[in-house]
Amino acid sequence: MRTRWVSLAAVIVLLTTFAGNALAQDTAPSPPAAAAPTGITITWPTPVSEVHGVIDMVGTVNEPDLVAYVLEAVALDAQMQVPENAAWLPMAAAQRQPVISGVLGTVDTTFLPDGLYAMRVAATVSNTTAATASTYEYTVSPVRVSNVSSPLSPASTS
Repeated sequence: MRTRWVSLAAVIVLLTTFAGNALAQDTAPSPPAAAAPTGITITWPTPVSEVHGVIDMVGTVNEPDLVAYVLEAVALDAQMQVPENAAWLPMAAAQRQPVISGVLGTVDTTFLPDGLYAMRVAATVSNTTAATASTYEYTVSPVRVSNVSSPLSPASTS
């Protein structure tokens, strides 16, 4: 009988040890994900926003060795994806000064037909050691442009 209790106690100790290790592994914090470039973001408009007329695109472009950045848009396809080889339309003149949590540019959405778009900021950064330049992009999608059907647009008040 004593052998059974010792055996049972040994099994319980082993089970709790393995269970405790398994729980500790399951609850251990995950390592942080690889950091994306944080110096380029758009905070307005946000995904699933509706815009019309003249808007301020807000965000940050603050990369070392910034050459310039441009705000662009492209119409999304039926699957709400950027079409392959699609031409991005510039929405504002290129800017050369860094912006931190401010207006990246003022854009007029009335030149875009109503619909769903991806909007991005594309920043060109120089690499002085390799005498090259790289372009970094931050895209917001989908953004609905609704100039004709917006209850706030001048066309709908007449």
